[in-house]
Amino acid sequence: TKAIDTIGAANLNVEPSTYAQSGIPSVALKAYKKAAKKYKKLDPQCGVTWPLLAAIGRVESGHGTQGDSVMTKSGLSVPSVLGPVLDGAGPFALISDTDNGAYDGDKRYDRAIGPMQFLPETWGKVASDGNGDGKKDVQNIWDAALGAANYFCRGETRLGTPRGLAANIYRYNRSQSYVKLVLGIMREYGAKVKIVPTQEPPK
Repeated sequence: TKAIDTIGAANLNVEPSTYAQSGIPSVALKAYKKAAKKYKKLDPQCGVTWPLLAAIGRVESGHGTQGDSVMTKSGLSVPSVLGPVLDGAGPFALISDTDNGAYDGDKRYDRAIGPMQFLPETWGKVASDGNGDGKKDVQNIWDAALGAANYFCRGETRLGTPRGLAANIYRYNRSQSYVKLVLGIMREYGAKVKIVPTQEPPK
């Protein structure tokens, strides 16, 4: 999969997704719901829901519209959504390259990739084909949403309890404020969740 688009979305022939009443791009909302439905069958005990996936997508990339990226009708973010270079400067972690630049175009350091902002190494473990086109494209919301569901259902704790849900969100991004933000957005999307403290692992 080509990770880097060198020209802006304004110069590409892309057709933006319409928006649902919730404010989520329609294609993204469908992808979140399809991914949650699939894992409800694959792993009924997991407890992953579309409001969780949608909240992650909103916090991580504005549902694939970070910067000048457009969420297209096909579910592809154009140009590619890329996080900051993780070179240890300022507030950013130091994560050396794990994919030889295949996903993020950087052979020295890693960058989070796609609308759900996976690290390349993580995407390599949870990569999924959510739209059945035979590809596992981290920049496509159908694939990225299913990959996120895969990630959550690989956790040792289930998402069906307030503490289990909070613990898994914390695993996605190790920040207490991140957990509260995601839970708050889940409630905005209609989920009945409680905001509870998470147990941070010992350092």
